[in-house]
Amino acid sequence: ATISDCAFINCTFDGAIFESVSLTKCQFLDCTFEQFSIDDSTFSLNSFEHCNIKNTHFTESFYYQIFDDCTFENVNMDPILLGFNFGFSF
Repeated sequence: ATISDCAFINCTFDGAIFESVSLTKCQFLDCTFEQFSIDDSTFSLNSFEHCNIKNTHFTESFYYQIFDDCTFENVNMDPILLGFNFGFSF
């Protein structure tokens, strides 16, 4: 499935599973993500504003996201993805 150019406002994704999904150019405003699974998916060019992201492990294709005033709690991200999302390189 492909999801693109959508806006999600004040949504809660609790245990949501996005498997084999391409999600691009979407906006998430005031959303909460808890145990957010994106196995075998591609997330790119999305923006997250005032979001809470908890108990999640980002792996694989999670590129070029914009995070503005978000909180992260118990979130793991593969080191290579830090460069694509925060500008850190290893």
